[in-house]
Parts: sequence; structure tokens; C-alpha cells
Amino acid sequence: MADNDSRSNSESQAQTRIPTQAELDKVAQVNILDKNGDKKQFGTLWSRHGDMPRRTIVIFIRHFNCEAFSPEDLAARSIPTTLTIIGCGSHTFISTYLERTGCKFEIYTDPSRVTYDTLGLTCNLGLGKKPDYIENSFVGTLIGTANTLMTLTTSSGKKSQNGGELIWIDGDIKWARRMQNTRDHVEIEDLKHVLDDQEKDLEKSDIA
Repeated sequence: MADNDSRSNSESQAQTRIPTQAELDKVAQVNILDKNGDKKQFGTLWSRHGDMPRRTIVIFIRHFNCEAFSPEDLAARSIPTTLTIIGCGSHTFISTYLERTGCKFEIYTDPSRVTYDTLGLTCNLGLGKKPDYIENSFVGTLIGTANTLMTLTTSSGKKSQNGGELIWIDGDIKWARRMQNTRDHVEIEDLKHVLDDQEKDLEKSDIA
């Protein structure tokens, strides 16, 4: 029993571990590609700009409900927020993904998977328990689309590659979560709670 508890705690810590500075420095230099194949350094997504607080959510995708947010809603939060999706297949897959899902956020890809590997994102085909977000009809469509295209093409990315979610505020990493199986993206309500808590903490620091 003690061994099981220890293993569970270790897995939980690995899932939410904040990346080290060395890991962040490495991935910051990695070139990611947009839908046209143009290069952009990964670190530019979260680097600080100006004096206003700025938050960046990066979703390393397997199947994420991007329709749960809109760019306008995130920008209107007390900490202006952007969300970017990263995949690991060919950049030619991005346009198809955008067309099939109607996603309104920026999407890039890292075919080398250096960002995935360095940040400790797992590879496995385990299903895990069925999450609430799969009940959403749009997410069901999104998952079906992603899985179908992965089967039909060889350019959509490594099939066993799981994703995760990371949040930076003003260029500093504040939160991280790694998928432990193929259905383990963070629940939308849980992510909203994280954003709300961060905003409350900022308000407290401003008052102090």
C-alpha cells in the first residue's frame, strides 16, 4: 500500500513539475513552424513585452477543446491572455486541422518533438478514464477528426505522443501539466480555475 502511495505521489509530481530553467532555455531556441512552414522560435510565444501583465497558455495538443475559449474572452481577462496550440506533425497538417475544427487560435508544430521530449511530455497509447470534455459534442468531433486524420496520414505526428498544458505570466513559467494517457488533457473547468486563481493572486499582490 505504501509503495502504491509513493508511486502515485511520484507520478503526480512528474505530471505537474515546473520545467527547469535549463529545459526552458533549450526549448526557447527550438524553431516551430506555422501552417506555411515559416519558422518561429518557441520562446517568442511567452517572452515578456512591455510593462503590462501578459499571460500565455501553450497547449501541446492531442485533442483539446479550443472552442471552450475565444481569443476575445481571454484578452478581456484581468491578465490579458493568449492561447497557442502546438502539434508535432508536418506543418501541412495545420490547415486541415483548422478547417475541420474551426479553431480560432494560432497553431504551430514542432516536427522534431524536441519541445515535447525536453518538457517531459509522455508517449503511450493508454486510454485512461473517460474525461468530461469528451462528452462535449464538439470535442467528440475534434477527437474523431484528429484520430481519423492520424490514421489516414503519416504527417499528423507520432500517434503515441501525448500533450500537456503550460502557462507563463510575464515570461515566467507558472503552471504545467502533462497528459498521462491519450484522454488526459486538463478539464476546461479546471483550467478556468487555474486562470481565476492566478488573477486573484495578482490582485492581492497589487493591493499589498
